[in-house]
Amino acid sequence: MAAVDTATTSEMLAAARVDAGHEDAIESAEWMNQIVAQLWPFISTFIETTLKRDVEPLVNAQVPGWLGSITFGTVSLGATPLRIEGLDVIATGPAGTRLEADVHYDGDAQVSIDVVTNLLGTLSLGVQHVKLAGSIQFVMNPLVPVLPLMAATQLAFINRPTIAMDLTGLADVDRAASIKAIINNAIVDVLSGLLVLPNRVAAKVDPAADYFATYVAPAGVLRGTVAAGRDFQPQAGMFTTDQPDVYIIATLGDGTVTTPTVNNNVAPVWGTPFTFLVHNVRQALSLAAWEDDTAGDDALGVGAVAVADLAATADAWVPIAPAPTAEAPSPPIAGDVQLTGALAGLDVSAPLAAAGDGAGAAPVGLLVAMLDGATGLPAGTSASARLRLSGGSAGVVDKATASWAVTPEAPVAAWNTTWELLVGAADVESGVVAIDVLDGGSEGVGGVKLPLSSLTAAPSRTVQRDAWQLEGGSCSGSVRVKLFLYGFGA
Repeated sequence: MAAVDTATTSEMLAAARVDAGHEDAIESAEWMNQIVAQLWPFISTFIETTLKRDVEPLVNAQVPGWLGSITFGTVSLGATPLRIEGLDVIATGPAGTRLEADVHYDGDAQVSIDVVTNLLGTLSLGVQHVKLAGSIQFVMNPLVPVLPLMAATQLAFINRPTIAMDLTGLADVDRAASIKAIINNAIVDVLSGLLVLPNRVAAKVDPAADYFATYVAPAGVLRGTVAAGRDFQPQAGMFTTDQPDVYIIATLGDGTVTTPTVNNNVAPVWGTPFTFLVHNVRQALSLAAWEDDTAGDDALGVGAVAVADLAATADAWVPIAPAPTAEAPSPPIAGDVQLTGALAGLDVSAPLAAAGDGAGAAPVGLLVAMLDGATGLPAGTSASARLRLSGGSAGVVDKATASWAVTPEAPVAAWNTTWELLVGAADVESGVVAIDVLDGGSEGVGGVKLPLSSLTAAPSRTVQRDAWQLEGGSCSGSVRVKLFLYGFGA
């Protein structure tokens, strides 16, 4: 049984390069840093546009109502560029490659923010001394034999980056700290929703490239348990010392599992199973330990282990500790959590139900639905699409695209969207996957549907329809869709 040493996220992830033989392939990225330095003024302009156009409305959706609205003013990343370290090149198959690197920014960025509050009026704030650290992956897939040698790219942080900044313009230190925390958390949450795996920013380099050919399958699924805990400390009350009532929230990517509470126990046993989709073995499985309390649950601490480390040992104890602060940079360990786990690959020919799964809710496969776009929609349609999986073990699952303005000049709604859903045995047996096209987010234009049992019976568990006629709506357009269903292999 392996013990996982406490470490910063950057240290943990830097140690988690597990592709056999790639440790020696990590090389200096100075040549890349020279390119970034040349591109930095253009990158700064792009980020300024992105902050105002895409990030600002999402940040406003995150902040509490009493804070009002946030508007980004001047945005300058300064003259000091972001730095790249530890470049690694990994093949993603016969026609693709992935670059991985650690990135660090500690420059002279200057950002002005206007915060309109309900109680204090408009606050003109400044952001400076911005620091960012994280690990990124840049995927080029598919590679093609014509310049620029790639048809499409994807960019993502492997885990949530660490962001620190100083907020100026508020004399009230307590209020400044509160607003700074809200803005910082909102920005990190928005970045996670846009740029942290499984979310990615994707772009076609060749506009004529087939969207279906750009797909890169996840690394696999991590299956295991939040097994047990040890050495959790009794909680001191006003008159007595109580044994802890501990539960764990485990998160990987956009998947979350919560254990039941084990009462009055410093060494709880949970045995809670999990199945998480893994896009990169450097992704961190994060743990948050909580004390269940009728007056409000108390945070005991957090911990994390890279998928690669857990898969290599199959059994690990992860230390749990409060997040470091300036006052307590090395907080004491609150307890340890035992995890078991194994990484299984994805294969369209692998069985969908392993022995013992039965008809339970445990995932037995991965449904991938790729929506290229729609044609034949009326001009003026504000077209969005929604994926619905119903009739199975998970109830109704809804996932939507962004809207696309259909015009005579741009008649094709090119959503280029991929959905990935873990499905259980009941989903495979009786679930129905539907893609509905909407106008303005609500009015039905039409839709298509397919029972998962039909997908299971298809060759290679794959169905591709290049002009799937919309039904049950107001137009006779069609969508281009590819569906496939992975099982879990070795």
